[in-house]
Amino acid sequence: MRAVVFLVTIFLSSFYTHAQVSFGPKIGVGFASQKVKSEISSLYTTNYKTIISPSIGFILNLKAGKYVSIQPSLQYTQLGVVKEMKEGSIGSIPLTFETYTKTLKINYVQLPVLINGEISLGNKITIGIGLGPYISYSFGGKLIDTHYTYKVKVKNEYDYAADGTNFVKGIDYGFVISPFINFNFVNYHFQLSPIYFHGLADVNPKEVHEKVHDKHTNYGYGLSIAFLIAGSDSK
Repeated sequence: MRAVVFLVTIFLSSFYTHAQVSFGPKIGVGFASQKVKSEISSLYTTNYKTIISPSIGFILNLKAGKYVSIQPSLQYTQLGVVKEMKEGSIGSIPLTFETYTKTLKINYVQLPVLINGEISLGNKITIGIGLGPYISYSFGGKLIDTHYTYKVKVKNEYDYAADGTNFVKGIDYGFVISPFINFNFVNYHFQLSPIYFHGLADVNPKEVHEKVHDKHTNYGYGLSIAFLIAGSDSK
């Protein structure tokens, strides 16, 4: 909860920047998955696939010059992965080759901060590209397999739970790349933005005495649209 308050404070403090401000809601949809670096041998062959990743939140655009703007946003998003695991063999002894599917869905409050370079194509259209970091705080989720649904709780060290509860680390961070096009009107504009994000944090909790560990990092891509209302210059 403290992390959420921290993110909100940073987001709201942006209003005090000496820049021309526009702000408004944004929504998006995309596809999220995880890159897994495995250090643990397994009897399974695993394919990692995407889940549908919705997002909704608010965005600020802080004009810092003719060609540059700073654009923080605060949003809810859902990340995760679909794991398709197929049994293999032990030496030359084949197993059943049964396929198991597990779908992980984790809820996040996410704060990306983009630095945009942009140019105007006349009075009505602006194009550009943004690059910057993001930080996210997880507040849990769920793991769905063939027969059951399990809770996923936030914990930085893995623990065993009799009820099948899984765990995820609370903090994720990485970078975002987002080209965009603005359709400008007198007091507002629409922004259409393809997005790619790449996590740098291992979100898979490690056991205290674990010597080998599977590292999981989030990544994904999608499309968002924002409606921004022009504000006055902040003082």
